[in-house]
Amino acid sequence: MGNTGYKSFASLELYYTDDNSYAGTTKPNVNTDPDYIAPVLDTATCIPSARYYNTVRTLNATKNDCASGYFGSEVTLTANANQFVSTINVADANAQADAWLAENVQAYANRVGTCSVQPSIVINSISGSNLYFTLSSGYSPNSLHVDSSTYSSTGPWTTSTGGVVSPRVITEPTVTTWYRMRDTSNADIVSNVYLKSINTLTTPGTPAKISQTGTSVYFGWSSDFDPNATNYEIFRKTGINGTYSLIATVNVSVTTYNDTTLTTGFYYVYKIRAKDNAGNFSNFSNEMEVNT
Repeated sequence: MGNTGYKSFASLELYYTDDNSYAGTTKPNVNTDPDYIAPVLDTATCIPSARYYNTVRTLNATKNDCASGYFGSEVTLTANANQFVSTINVADANAQADAWLAENVQAYANRVGTCSVQPSIVINSISGSNLYFTLSSGYSPNSLHVDSSTYSSTGPWTTSTGGVVSPRVITEPTVTTWYRMRDTSNADIVSNVYLKSINTLTTPGTPAKISQTGTSVYFGWSSDFDPNATNYEIFRKTGINGTYSLIATVNVSVTTYNDTTLTTGFYYVYKIRAKDNAGNFSNFSNEMEVNT
């Protein structure tokens, strides 16, 4: 720190009062001593350095030590004007204030902030282009995001932002779509993921034999590319009156299957259906018969 304009004294010397001669005794000049001499303003000898003070500075933080199911309030810590001083410039004084705020704001928020029950958003239903939802009592967000995904319950998401009154107008889904809602100001407040299931799956073509041995059959089926399908399920029964069971699930990019679990001298029937991520199924294909 530069000069303040005050002259201070490091030690005191003892002199006789009758002739002002030095008594040979010296001691430190400390403020607990009755003989203590305070600093003296002497701007002629101790020319004061320029002094710069910070302006008002603030920093916000959210209380982050609340129990599960609760959220913390946002708190503002303030560095008052003239709280920090610099001999360089105001920017340096402000930098000191900002560093102090950054170091102390979270502890301050945790000490003086409050905890409240976590607000909730619940998507109840979707009808046409209306998304119906409810907000917990006392919860009044400024705006809400609506995320939608035609891929899965975990995204990727397409986001739109709007009001907080139910129902929320959305683009009417034409394929199976997942939805969720989020508070635009608090990333921790997220609704349930709501599935609007729409079955648009195309029925696979009738399976046909490609090759056959005594205990195996290799067959395939035709299928127009269906953007909503994720898999094909292959079912088989033994005999005309047998019961179908699922024997394999293949990726939608696969349109052939080799069944190597047959027994010579039996009659088998196959059929296939498509499925999607939402659990929808297409109609079954026509049947294919195999004699071994």
